[in-house]
Amino acid sequence: MQSIANAVLWLLVIMLAVSVLRLRNKVYMPFKLKELLYSDFGAPLGEKFPVTHFQTITGGQAAVHNDSGKKKIILVTSPTCGTCTTLYPLINPFMQNKNDQYEFISMMYGDLQEVKAIGHNYSLMVPVVQLENEESLKAIKTDRFPFGYLLSPDGKVTSKGLITNEEQFDLLLTWAPKQSKKSRLAFYRQRSNAEQQV
Repeated sequence: MQSIANAVLWLLVIMLAVSVLRLRNKVYMPFKLKELLYSDFGAPLGEKFPVTHFQTITGGQAAVHNDSGKKKIILVTSPTCGTCTTLYPLINPFMQNKNDQYEFISMMYGDLQEVKAIGHNYSLMVPVVQLENEESLKAIKTDRFPFGYLLSPDGKVTSKGLITNEEQFDLLLTWAPKQSKKSRLAFYRQRSNAEQQV
């Protein structure tokens, strides 16, 4: 009888140890995204991006479609978004490695001088577009920062969601989002009340 009690006790100890290890892994192990958060926001998947041409801060033109066969990445940020500042240093290296497959447009919502300062400070080698007011955000159906789009060469939205690091840049390029549920667990920055009044 004593041996049965000891066996049951050891079984309980082992089960408890396994449960603690599983809990530890969930809490302390880094979380790897399998899909982009907030991919159910923004311009609809499979449809043409709502605006086809933009004027850059240098006076040039940036188009969302091209004849080169390259896909287009659009990154929507704001100079007042703290999370966005971690992305700007990634843009040039990303495009140097993938410029044979992708083109890039950086869109920034905010004051023109602040937008120009970011372009200068990070030596951005991609077209930079200022989104100057709330109407320009409504036109591209985006009010979350930082938000990324992947467009087909003919300008259709093929992937989208929050982009906060290099891993998520890669996820934007490889993942076809599901439009099933809205995840509310992401860290993102919406426009402040002051920005909404601009």
